[in-house]
Amino acid sequence: MDLLLKSAFPAALILLAAGLIVWHVREYKTALAQKPTREERDFLRRRFRRRMRAGTVIVLLALALFFGQLISPKQSPSLFVWYWSGLALAVLGLLLFALVDYLDSRNSIRSAERAMVVEAARLAAAKHKQKRGQAAGEEKSTSQIHHQGVGGKGGAMPDDGDVPGEPGDGATTV
Repeated sequence: MDLLLKSAFPAALILLAAGLIVWHVREYKTALAQKPTREERDFLRRRFRRRMRAGTVIVLLALALFFGQLISPKQSPSLFVWYWSGLALAVLGLLLFALVDYLDSRNSIRSAERAMVVEAARLAAAKHKQKRGQAAGEEKSTSQIHHQGVGGKGGAMPDDGDVPGEPGDGATTV
């Protein structure tokens, strides 16, 4: 009964690590199926390797936790201290894996955000250039109509109130 209780937590850790490993494998395959860019693929590969190492370390820590409970501190105190110190260092290594994973993920996200901002600026500039081109085209077409006049004979188009022979219309009065 005592051995069963001692093995419950390590067994739960092993199941957790196995579940994480399966989850990361599926996530990696799904991400690769979406045809990522070279940079994204490199990031995915690095992240997958880190997480597989972390899952393996969790399994090893769980096994070591189980066997560490079998070491008696009274029978071999130095082995007990060295064993659990080594386990503590392995946990710190696992935390280091997590920190590196966090930093690399954060840098990858920031890089993707910068790329999106650059792309948005490029699209906005292209849209602005297109609008300017359309406005210049409309201005050109109205100035051509104004320049040709009615019927295409040249001269200015008459205003609604212009009557030939009145002052201000450019015609000579007698």
